[in-house]
Formats: sequence, C-alpha cells, structure tokens
Amino acid sequence: MTRVRIEGLTKVFGKTLAVDNLSLEVRDKEFVSLLGPSGCGKTTTLNCISGLETPTKGDIYFDDQRINDMPPKDRGIGLVFQSYAIFGYMTVFENLAFGLRIRRVPEDEIKHEVEQMAEFLGIREVLQEKAGKQSLTNLQKTAIGRTLLIKPKVLLLDEPLSNLDADARDVMRAELKRLQRDVEQTTIFVTHDQLEAIALSDKVAIMNLGRLQQYDTPDVVYNHPKNQFVANFVGSPSMNIIDCSLKLDNEQAVLVHPSFTLDVTNMRHHLEKITTGSEVVVGIRPEYLTVTKQPSKLSVAATVYVTEPLGHENIVYLQLDGILLRAVTPAAVNFNINEKVGVEFHKDKIHIFDRKDGEAIV
Repeated sequence: MTRVRIEGLTKVFGKTLAVDNLSLEVRDKEFVSLLGPSGCGKTTTLNCISGLETPTKGDIYFDDQRINDMPPKDRGIGLVFQSYAIFGYMTVFENLAFGLRIRRVPEDEIKHEVEQMAEFLGIREVLQEKAGKQSLTNLQKTAIGRTLLIKPKVLLLDEPLSNLDADARDVMRAELKRLQRDVEQTTIFVTHDQLEAIALSDKVAIMNLGRLQQYDTPDVVYNHPKNQFVANFVGSPSMNIIDCSLKLDNEQAVLVHPSFTLDVTNMRHHLEKITTGSEVVVGIRPEYLTVTKQPSKLSVAATVYVTEPLGHENIVYLQLDGILLRAVTPAAVNFNINEKVGVEFHKDKIHIFDRKDGEAIV
C-alpha cells in the first residue's frame, strides 16, 4: 500500500484561490476524509492527487516519489465518482471486469477475481443482470468493486454516498467502513457530510475557503475544535455559540453575558493570557446543557421556544435574552412552548474562542 504526503499544495483558477498552501499526510492503510462546505477546495485537492488537475504550487508524494508530473494512468489510483460512471447496458459482471480486461488479464483469472469481489460485496446473485436495472446501492458497490479489482495504490472517493437515500446511505456507510478495514486500502474520501466523515475516518481534514482548519482524529476534532468554524461545522445539532466578555478578579474567572454570569475559575490558567474585559465566544454542545423544570441558583433562566421530538430524544430550543440555544433532552421529559425553565451548563465541556480570529483559547 501507499503513504500520501501533500506539501504546500496551492491551486489557483484564474483569480480564484481554490486550495491555499495545504499540507497533510495520509499514512499507509489509513482512511482520511476531506470535509468542508461546497467550494472549500476538497474536490480540487482530490483532483490534484489523481492527476486530473495540476497544482499551481506545492508537491504531492506517494511514499517518497513525487508524482506532480506523472500521468494519471501511471499513479496507481482508483477513483470513484458521485455518479458511479457505470455502463448500464453491460451486466454487473462486465462492469466489474472492465478494468481487468483493459489490462489484458487472462479470462479465467478475471472470472475468479470478479466472483471473489462480488461475493465480498454481496452482489454475486446479480452478476449476470444488467447494471442499468440495479439499485443505487448495488451500482455503488459495483463502482467500488471495479476500482478495487485493479488493485490501486490509493483509493479516492468523491462523495460516493450522495446519490443514495437515507436508509441506503446508512447501510453503505457501514459497508464502506467494513470494506476499507478488510482490504486495508489507503483511502481519501471527499464529503460535505460531517456524520459520514466522523463515522468512517481514522482522521478528518476540515477545510474552509481553501485552507486546512484542523487535521486530527474524529474524537479530537469533535471534542477539541481548534477554531469556531470547526466547532460549528462538526456536530449535529451544531454547537451553541454565545458572545460574552471575560472578567478576571483576584482568583476568579467569570464569563459575563447580559442575562447571566458563568464562573469558569476552573479554566483560569488557560485564560490568564487574556486581559479582563476581553470579548470572547463561548461554545457548548447541545448535549452538555441540562434543562430543568424549575430554575435554581446553579441554572440560567430561559424560555422554551419549540421542541423537536426525535423519538429517542428531544431537541429543545431555548430563548435566552435574544439568543436561541439548543439542548438535547431525554424523550421522557416533555417541555411546552413558552414554559419557563432552568438551563445548566456542564462547565468542563465549555469551549472558549477569541471573538476576533475565532481561534480556540480553551
């Protein structure tokens, strides 16, 4: 297998800076997602790796070999697009065998390889059926199987789950994770869906406006975002964001909002580099807010705006002095619109960002 290293990758289209000085490394057999909103540069990065685009600056290496000037056909990559690019008039077998036949692999070997792959993917029973009559899930399995059969050094996936409905996406997300683990294939996966990236990846590279925002494991990205963009982009429902000012007094550290104060003295050693009165942004995920029927000295008074029942839990929207907070609550506890409630913050789960540049302080 292969290690992929990107050093200072920059890609410019006319006056548009699509990728801005991107550097990261994908280790051998690792599954890495490029995650971000539309236009962030993730597909352009994938195209530079595949050879479909030429970098304006920077270098791309497979192991220790620089591949910038290498034709796509010589890079040993397998590319699966969102549209699958399956030949509908061919059978599933013929689609799977397509790449092997181009490489002039003997027919008996093709039959053996294709049947093994079809068994592995769970599509052996449809091998002789026309691909055009298959479900989207089977089409995706066929596209991935056809690519894996040519034994690529690196598997590149460009939003391959986007065309599937919700149930099929859930199934294929699990299938894709199992597949990658079983074949131990170095994989780079482009997606705008943070749930896919978190569920599938060994590491996630979060991009915005062409720049890398954070590159780390899903756990670190979720629990320790480097900046406010990452905090907002990763997580559903998204993180609550509250503008506050910091007050340092003797041994205390307090976050001040027009409707409440929050003692964060436990974080004081992180905050001492900031001057008192500094404007900061407080972030806390909805699952780390506790909503109580009766406000207490430990809670902040709020009003229920609306509740979204999700079966196993509820998302409660809370009005608090002009801002709207989201909290995840147990399904067994019901709240009514306009009900007065108390909100308690899990202080050990609070994130604090600099309001000027959005970078994480705590």
